[in-house]
Amino acid sequence: MGTSTSSIGNIYVELAKQSFIVGENIQGKVHVSIQNDMPPGFLDFQFSGKERLLWAEEGLSQASLSYTTNKKRSICKVRYELFTWDKVLECGDYTIPFTFNVPDSIPGSFFFEADTTKFVIYYSICVKLVSDQYKLRSKNKVIIFAKKLNIERNVVVEKDVGFSGCFCKKKGFVKLKSVMSQDTYRPTEVLECSLDIDNSKGKTSIKKIISSILYVIRINIPGHAGIYHQECIYEQEQSVNVGPGGLIAGPYAAKIQIDISKIKQYLLRINSLDTEITQSSYFLDLKLVSEGLFTCGGESPRISMLIYLYPDGDVPIKAIEPPKNWKPKVLSPIKIDYSSCFEVPSKLDQETEQLNITTQQNDLAVKSIDH
Repeated sequence: MGTSTSSIGNIYVELAKQSFIVGENIQGKVHVSIQNDMPPGFLDFQFSGKERLLWAEEGLSQASLSYTTNKKRSICKVRYELFTWDKVLECGDYTIPFTFNVPDSIPGSFFFEADTTKFVIYYSICVKLVSDQYKLRSKNKVIIFAKKLNIERNVVVEKDVGFSGCFCKKKGFVKLKSVMSQDTYRPTEVLECSLDIDNSKGKTSIKKIISSILYVIRINIPGHAGIYHQECIYEQEQSVNVGPGGLIAGPYAAKIQIDISKIKQYLLRINSLDTEITQSSYFLDLKLVSEGLFTCGGESPRISMLIYLYPDGDVPIKAIEPPKNWKPKVLSPIKIDYSSCFEVPSKLDQETEQLNITTQQNDLAVKSIDH
């Protein structure tokens, strides 16, 4: 929680929690304590969001060039005057309760860092008490959780996949059909999926399903190839028994369940995202493991589904103890509804690139995994 203190007094914003879902009301209080009368002025409220990319690429040779990108962009910046006074504001203590409706069209807070790449989305609330002679300011960081407005139900993906062993020796093919109950999940939910396996044209027995959750991040860098990063963040195995010519389907299909709370900490940093700079996607990947099939240079059947994952829950915030004998004058609550007409220009839309000589060797390439 940010506070501002000067010879004239102090100001701070009290929030019950630090995290909010888009479309939710932020409830808080602005506390002001002034030691001297203040000339006419106003109390200013701002909610702002920014995204920032830091990226550096080092060449592979001793005499290569290094490109550095520092790109910032404003997501939103809205400003409101909570109240104004045209006469002297008497010294004393004041509390102004407020609610602010978070825009439902903004992306969630985000943090990604790997090698020499860093991408963040962050939000803040800032209040200013301003007059001709004085200014008090307080700034609070807040965490915003995004959501998908339209959740799809009974998502079906079908795929015919061939078995191949060492030296690409063909082992038949298998038909797969996956059905997810929905495409969007939060940590309080369990991902449920069924998998039909038609091995009627296969030549080997299927003994195991490896279920994985992967995330893929693509970062767009103007004038460059960009960054691609993929990581498996969760994996589980379960046994099945589908011999050559066998079939499990419908009520006999394999049932996959994944407790999303197991990857909650990832979702607090990286969630499903699509912005001008970065796209972040999650996938449920189902891979079949066959009996006695060595896949050196070969391939195991697999099927992947796009899923949308977002965090939830309340992130606690450290409370500030009020001063002794704190008995403020409580002003009327103020309700702030977001509107684009309150957007103000931002100076953050900028991009700088510079060339530097470097002798470091660092390969940013991340091998992709074929889904």
